Amino acid sequence: PPNVISYNACLTALANANRPHRAVLLLREMQHAGIKPDLVSYSSCISAYEKAGRAKPALRLFHEAVAEQGLVPDNIMYSACIAACENQGLAN
Repeated sequence: PPNVISYNACLTALANANRPHRAVLLLREMQHAGIKPDLVSYSSCISAYEKAGRAKPALRLFHEAVAEQGLVPDNIMYSACIAACENQGLAN
């Protein structure tokens, strides 16, 4: 059966393929299946939005991960958010 590791592998692949919308759909599917996303799950989706040049959805996911899921961000998650903002000229 799928677990957090197999979902994360798929989320990372979708991020690398520049498919942010599909990555988030898979994140929601994961949650619906009762599998709790972890830092890798959210970081992959945030990275997908960063690669697509879409800072606002990336920041919404960051907020969800931290405020709603209680995850503690690591350097990878922070870096993806910062890069997303820089790509859109939002980082000052």
